[in-house]
Amino acid sequence: MSLVAGQSVRTPLGAGIVVEVRNARRVLVQLAARVVSFDVADVAPSSDARKPTSRKKIRSGIADAAPDSQDVRRTQTVDLHGLTVEQALEATMRALDHALRADAAELHVIHGHRGTRIRRAVHARLRALPVVRAFRIAPGNEGMTIVQL
Repeated sequence: MSLVAGQSVRTPLGAGIVVEVRNARRVLVQLAARVVSFDVADVAPSSDARKPTSRKKIRSGIADAAPDSQDVRRTQTVDLHGLTVEQALEATMRALDHALRADAAELHVIHGHRGTRIRRAVHARLRALPVVRAFRIAPGNEGMTIVQL
């Protein structure tokens, strides 16, 4: 299956438009006001007969999309010290969205050694997200979770 920018697709999160295909195995899809990264296997062409449009037209409507020249996958970090559980979950979701847009390989979530409630809440949320490949406590640092995207 070949996906192209501008193509209508179905994803586990609903219908969307392909923004960018990366390395023939990841695809950025615009779902309403968000851009989410998926494995190509999780995306299917929609029966909607929408023609692919120019990539520039689609990208111009997305303020925070990652630039095309950004080939280096890097690590993003979010520090949750001093936040309530609700604030920590919101900050984690914002950081995850930013990391996916930047095509980061990992997100480091710093919750602290004593942040047990926050750690449990973040881990529960990460388990429910299809874009998270895996996560684990950092070796030698119980205060940080490494999320693989």
